[in-house]
Amino acid sequence: MRDASAILIQNIFHMLCYAFKVLRQRNYQDVATEEFAHVQDMLAAILSRGISQQIKQGLYRSYTSIEEQSKTLRGKVNLYQTRLLQERRIRQFDCTHDEFSPDNELNQILKAASLLAIRHPEVDHKQKDALRKTLPFFSPISDIDLGLVNWSRLQYHRNNRTYEMLMNICYMLWQCLLPTTDKGKTRFSLFDEESLPKLYEKFILEYYRQHFPMLHASDKAIMWDIPEDTNPSMIRLLPGMHSDITLRHAGQALIIDAKFYKHSLAAYMDKQMLHSANLYQIFTYVKNEDKTGSGKVSGLLLYARTTEEAEPFLSVTMGGNLIEVRSLDLNRSFREISASLDAIAAARFGENLRKIA
Repeated sequence: MRDASAILIQNIFHMLCYAFKVLRQRNYQDVATEEFAHVQDMLAAILSRGISQQIKQGLYRSYTSIEEQSKTLRGKVNLYQTRLLQERRIRQFDCTHDEFSPDNELNQILKAASLLAIRHPEVDHKQKDALRKTLPFFSPISDIDLGLVNWSRLQYHRNNRTYEMLMNICYMLWQCLLPTTDKGKTRFSLFDEESLPKLYEKFILEYYRQHFPMLHASDKAIMWDIPEDTNPSMIRLLPGMHSDITLRHAGQALIIDAKFYKHSLAAYMDKQMLHSANLYQIFTYVKNEDKTGSGKVSGLLLYARTTEEAEPFLSVTMGGNLIEVRSLDLNRSFREISASLDAIAAARFGENLRKIA
């Protein structure tokens, strides 16, 4: 029987494939079938293949401002600095010019993440060797501290779109290998507060988009059900509402809020209970989306189940709307995970939904 952690790691790869369609390309196929003892090893395998593919296509280049001293004029002359050179009898110009160079933040992140993986003991030598082979291509690239990267502000456009998936892999790898306060150790939590919860949400959204296009899956904004003549200054004080996944079909709607926690249930006085804030949140989403009170909008809290034995479950009608709480067991085979997501759609929108392979 396969180890539960190995199944979970492979399922993380499947989730990444839905979130980033580029991972379905041929050069990543062997990653899908390979078993990894550590998630760091899997991320390093994806990174090495992605960097190799990027090198074949050419590393992204951008214009970088370079200031240097030269005997010939090049670009813009810095008069003050040039005068100081002349006073010191140095017959050179201080110039600033733009250079079309691969030494930019995106490539600096790739280099830093590669070095991080190469140094880590839980990354297999196979992935380390593959990453070492790419390092000569990064010799002109400056070093960068990944802890200083503003990950949320990285920008992608037509010329560097292929880097989006790689940057997300670098971020997850960096999160995996953050040092602890214990000397010589590293921290990895499958339940880190940002990367995996976002991946879990994106996976479910893209799963329904791909296999059930008739459900028009979206991560839509939900407007507060307030009178149209409400003072705009009051509206600005209201927090925004944004669903993780909203499915619509034949006049029915299902709002799914995907939750990835270490503990799906909260403990209170030796009693396990649902997270109250989550329940309030999904109820608020549903009631404000169902502005006519038709009862045709329902809500689902879908928790990721990993190592915890407790499985949250709730199915109750609140104020005329169905509110449910379920879990998606990520330690099962991906075929079973897929069947569970299919069953959720069928239960709400009917058994006649046609799944697109």
